[in-house]
Amino acid sequence: MRKNDFEIVNPDFLYNMDEHITFCFENEPRGFFWHPVYKHWIIFSMDRLKEASKMNEQFSLAKTSPAPFDPTPLGGIWRAGYALTLREGDHHHLAKKESLNWAKRRSGFMLDTLNSNINKWFDKIEKNKPFMSYEVIGRIVTDTQIQTIEFPWAELDVTEDHVKDGFHEWMRPGGVFSNFNPDFDYDKPVAETTEFYNMFARIVDEAIDYYHLDGVDDDTMINMTKNLSDKQWIYNDNPRRMGYMFIQSLWTVVIPTFALSMYQNLAMNLAKYPDIVKRIKEDRTLVPKFARESLRLAPLKGGIRDITEDIDYHGYKFDANGRILLYTYGANRDPKYFKDPLKFSLDRDDEPLPVTLAYGPHHCTGDFLVKHFLEMIINNLLDRFDNFEITKEPELLPAMFGSTTVYKDLEFKFS
Repeated sequence: MRKNDFEIVNPDFLYNMDEHITFCFENEPRGFFWHPVYKHWIIFSMDRLKEASKMNEQFSLAKTSPAPFDPTPLGGIWRAGYALTLREGDHHHLAKKESLNWAKRRSGFMLDTLNSNINKWFDKIEKNKPFMSYEVIGRIVTDTQIQTIEFPWAELDVTEDHVKDGFHEWMRPGGVFSNFNPDFDYDKPVAETTEFYNMFARIVDEAIDYYHLDGVDDDTMINMTKNLSDKQWIYNDNPRRMGYMFIQSLWTVVIPTFALSMYQNLAMNLAKYPDIVKRIKEDRTLVPKFARESLRLAPLKGGIRDITEDIDYHGYKFDANGRILLYTYGANRDPKYFKDPLKFSLDRDDEPLPVTLAYGPHHCTGDFLVKHFLEMIINNLLDRFDNFEITKEPELLPAMFGSTTVYKDLEFKFS
């Protein structure tokens, strides 16, 4: 067996993505290639991505889960293995089912919280006056994430506003989660120790203590994680572990980073395509199509999997302990399935759904909420404004270890 002889040596492919993926489809019919700089197999075609997404025994997320649990701040709770997404098999299936049921029960609360923040921060936009995207769209994301955790603020020695402000600064593009290192060691903490992080880890710990008390049966996120531990579905060696991983890995790293990227991209599309904006203002039934196309063309690049064993993948040797990148950015632009794939179009009824939120067992549990979130933002902006303009070209930054991109210094003007 041989290694894939097709190598794209440009280390900037995570930045020049449209040019790069067009080159891939024109020159690599196999739908995957070995990248010698990032040392990953990049799986980019729709067919190969869907196939590999279901090969959980060979391409696994669970392999990187750390064995010992260290509950101290930064002692391990930021390791990738503590995310709900980074599990396999029955534990993952059952935990995902329980979290989905909880999300459905609490969907009204989450939608109301987002809507309240949308109105609060969009009210601050002055017509014809430039504003920085992260100071409005970023606040919608970070405030919503903190509020939906439902901390017992009366029991804590910090205020909700203080935590919101700190979290907003901590997630700022260009900071901790806007750095991509291709040699990232998943057994090491993700973030550097910061005053905010230590405080946040402490109040999560105190919130777990509070919600785990007998008689406190509120249907909060933390109680949902306790139910998972009580049923011994996952992390039954330490019932606190589920609360840590859900809040401090999934809810306050993965989801807000992806949300920021999607919402920024949504606003940019309103600015880039004024003719389409005119259509959807006149016919709001087109808003779901605008949301879907924005999701398809969002700069979310996909997820990394560990190769668990030596395998022959379509005639090429994939070595155990290597990694693959399920490049959803590429699959969403596969010319086999999408006509004129780089074009933003509302006329894609006969084309497949985008795989932006993953495919197979690790498809996003909250996809039904994402649809509502995007449409809510679009309709609110269309109600308020007629014209959307990008007044400062942003710097594109890889974030979440290269799995998505966010925009730094993105500036808009709405009127």
